Parts: sequence; C-alpha cells; structure tokens
Amino acid sequence: MKDYLVICDHTGEGYAPVWDYQNWRMAMIRDCEAMHRENIDTVSKHMETDETFTLLEGPAWLYLCGGNDRPSAFSRYALEPGKTYVVRAGTWHSTVTAPGCKILIVENVDTGDANTVKYKIPLGSLPE
Repeated sequence: MKDYLVICDHTGEGYAPVWDYQNWRMAMIRDCEAMHRENIDTVSKHMETDETFTLLEGPAWLYLCGGNDRPSAFSRYALEPGKTYVVRAGTWHSTVTAPGCKILIVENVDTGDANTVKYKIPLGSLPE
C-alpha cells in the first residue's frame, strides 16, 4: 500500500514543508515562541502566489494589511477550525500561533525568498 498513500505530519515547531508535488506544496505550522504576537518582528508578502491557511487544531491568527512598499494598518483574523483562508498575492501578512496550534498551508512550491518581500516591524506592534 505504500505506493498508493503518503501520510504527512509535522511534529516539530514552526513552519515545515511536508509534501511537494509538481508546482504545489503542502506545509504545516505548529506553535513556537517565535510566532507568538509579542515576538513577531517581520511581516511578508508573496509577490507571485496566493497562499492558503487552514486551521486544524488550537488557536491561531492571521494579520493582514495593504500597502505597497511598507505595510499599513493591520487587521487581525482569528482562524476558525476547518475553514480555509486565502491570502492573496501581494498582501502583507503574518501568522500568530498559540500552544496547541496546527495549521495546514498550501502554496506554490517555489514560494520563497526570491518572490517574497519582508519588512521589519517593532516587536509587539501587531494589535491584540
């Protein structure tokens, strides 16, 4: 049966790809201190691809905002289990986790530094 089924999981902390196929990737995020709101010091936007977030377990939030060269005011979205949130290409965003969190991400396999813009923000500046 191993030729018919691949079972993927991520049991560590933070972000980790779990499966790549042709031009898409599945990844997972699990809670880690670096992704707690008070520790976030960078936001990013992917210039060539949308990215999906589906909360599987626990609490997590997406922070989104517009702005071209730098982010403007952030909006906070509490993720609901089983719902998929699509962050459109070119949208500044950050993911905030809490203990017990597990998020499934689907994105293009080539999403990375070459097509992502990052912007430093002051620690703890994301709204509660």
